[in-house]
Amino acid sequence: MVEWAADPAGGRDGDLQPWELANERPRVATPWPDFDNLVTLYRGKLLGLGAFKGRREAAAGLELAVHAAANGHSAVLFAPELPRRNPVPRLLVDRSPELTPSRLRGVLDGMAGRGEPAELVVIDHFGLLQPDQRLTSYDDYGDYERWDEEDGVDKAEQAAGEVARELKHLAMDHEVPIVVMAYFTGTFDKNLPLDLDRLGNAAVLEYDADAVLLLRRLNATQVFVRVAKDRSGPAPADAVVGW
Repeated sequence: MVEWAADPAGGRDGDLQPWELANERPRVATPWPDFDNLVTLYRGKLLGLGAFKGRREAAAGLELAVHAAANGHSAVLFAPELPRRNPVPRLLVDRSPELTPSRLRGVLDGMAGRGEPAELVVIDHFGLLQPDQRLTSYDDYGDYERWDEEDGVDKAEQAAGEVARELKHLAMDHEVPIVVMAYFTGTFDKNLPLDLDRLGNAAVLEYDADAVLLLRRLNATQVFVRVAKDRSGPAPADAVVGW
């Protein structure tokens, strides 16, 4: 069953984008009621979730996709590194190693063409995405060469920004919420503040995402959430949610 939410933008119709004009729009609920009070997954929304790789909250994308499918939503999870497991009805898992915006668009176009449009897209994770047209060459380790000696442009950041923009376009074109996981750089340290800079190149999500939330588990039942960006509410803001 589709749950309905009032328009979170809270502005006049003239202030809203075309995909935001309806006063009521279908949304996808998360497995965590407290979390739903912080963010609404409505059509056309791009949400970035930052977490420490290997920790429980880093599985938020997978848990969200499974929960959505179990509650009747058609979901797709792009996760090249996810081990194979038992299939979940209504959940399409795409493990293609070539994770580009055109690949994502092709999968969503195919689902729509079959009369089964996606109601939620989860990408795990941002660091695996590549632009459709590579903006730089690769070094011996397979990573972006970071600087263009001629114009001083950080090509890795430029490529990440291109990908983020394409994700937002994809969310709007298919009228689907897109959740993209991103991992913090460095090791886990509960004493260090959470900020966008710790996301590395994924920090460019700040410019095109509708919201960026940074996660850190406090204990077995609670997660600290830093709302680093939110077009629909106050940011920065901090909260502790049951999870």
